[in-house]
Amino acid sequence: MSAVSSLLRRVTSPPILPIPTRKSGNNVPHSLHKTRRTWRPNIGRYNFPVNLLGGADAVAAAGASAAAGWGVASGRARRPEIKGVKMRAREVRDVDKAGGLEGLLLSRPSKHFTAHGRALRHALFTRLLEERDALRLEPRGRAEAGLAHAQVDARSAGEVPLIGQ
Repeated sequence: MSAVSSLLRRVTSPPILPIPTRKSGNNVPHSLHKTRRTWRPNIGRYNFPVNLLGGADAVAAAGASAAAGWGVASGRARRPEIKGVKMRAREVRDVDKAGGLEGLLLSRPSKHFTAHGRALRHALFTRLLEERDALRLEPRGRAEAGLAHAQVDARSAGEVPLIGQ
């Protein structure tokens, strides 16, 4: 997780999605006189807030500061964010539609990302597995499991057990 925490402190980050190269072709006016030209991708640097990649402590601190009224700048609470990610303007819309950067990392296969994007995706899945294991309940005992099967058998036989029996 130290790689992700160092990412949150950076001023800029490497791209997560591949950036296409220049495209070249002809500029064709009404007179059909062709002249060569190039099209460059519309690239900018964007900041994306993160929840799970920021860590539980960072999210809890952001929630506490928002509740107390601290750390509020222009009406928005401070949250951990990955800063200065190089991305095409067209792909920023994809991030918004996916529900943020973490949603994009979850919704696309790893072949769609750069090496840095794959590392972030791996860190996100690792964090999700940790959260799942932390929320996992104790396995039920045999007596409870047997009781559950008895209730299913009773329903199939036409008997409906009352709640609390």
